[in-house]
Amino acid sequence: MNQWILAPFPFFESSKIKWIVSIVFGLFIFLFLLTFQPFGISEVYPNKLLYLAGFGLITTLILIISLVVLPLILPQFFENQKWNVVKQILLLLINTLVIAGINYEYSNRFLSAIHIQTPNLLNFIFIIFSVALIPITFLVFIMSSYLKKVTQESAIELNKEMLKRKNNQAGNNQLLTLNTDLKNERLVICKNDFLFAKSEDNYTLIHYFNDQKLTSQLLRISLKSLAQQLEVFPSIVRCHRSYVVNKEYITCIPSAKSELIRKTRKA
Repeated sequence: MNQWILAPFPFFESSKIKWIVSIVFGLFIFLFLLTFQPFGISEVYPNKLLYLAGFGLITTLILIISLVVLPLILPQFFENQKWNVVKQILLLLINTLVIAGINYEYSNRFLSAIHIQTPNLLNFIFIIFSVALIPITFLVFIMSSYLKKVTQESAIELNKEMLKRKNNQAGNNQLLTLNTDLKNERLVICKNDFLFAKSEDNYTLIHYFNDQKLTSQLLRISLKSLAQQLEVFPSIVRCHRSYVVNKEYITCIPSAKSELIRKTRKA
C-alpha cells in the first residue's frame, strides 16, 4: 500500500494542457448543471444561464490557481520528479472541497437574492463530489496514460544510450542484439554480418551472413521496432517502409533498383 501511495505520478508540465483542463472542467460543470438542474436550479428564472455560468467560471478559476499559479509560487513542491500518488489525491480532494465551498457560497447568495431556498451544505458537497467523480476519473486515466508513455520513451532512450556506449567500447566487433516480441526470442549477430531486413506484416525477415553463408531468419517483430533498435548504428538505415539495409553493402543505386551485395564481400 505504501509503495502505491508513494509511486511517481505525472504532473502537467505544459501550461497549455493546464489551461485546457481548467476550461474543460468548468464547461463540464456548466453542462452537467444545465442538464440535470439540481439545487433548485429549475426554479431560477430568467437568469438561469448566467447563474449556471457562474459555477463553471468559479471551477475554472480555482483550477487555474491550483494548476497554473501555485506551481509558479511553489515550484519545488510541484516538481514533476517528486510528484506522487498521495500528492495527486490530496490535490484533487482539496480542489473539490474548495470548488464545493465557494460554489455553495455563490449559490447561497444568488438564490437568497431571488428568494429561493438554498440547498443543504452537506447535500451540496455530496452532489459536487458526485459530479466531479466523472472528470476526475477521466483526468487520472489521461495522466496514467501519459506516465506510461513517458516511462516507455525514457526506457527506449536509456536503452539507446546503453547500446551506444557498448558499441563504442566494442569497436569493430560490434554486435546487433535484436529483441523480438516473444520473451525468449532474440537474434545476436555481428554488425558487419547484417545485410538487410524486409517487412513481412507483423514479422521481419532478417538476411545476414553466418560463417560466410547468406542466411535468412523470420523474427516476430515489426520493421518499425527493428529500425528503432538499430538507430544507434549509422551504417544501418531504413531506406523504405518495407526495408532496413546495411549501407556498407550498397555498391550503387541505379534508377530501377539498388544493388546490395558487393561482388567481393568486405571481411
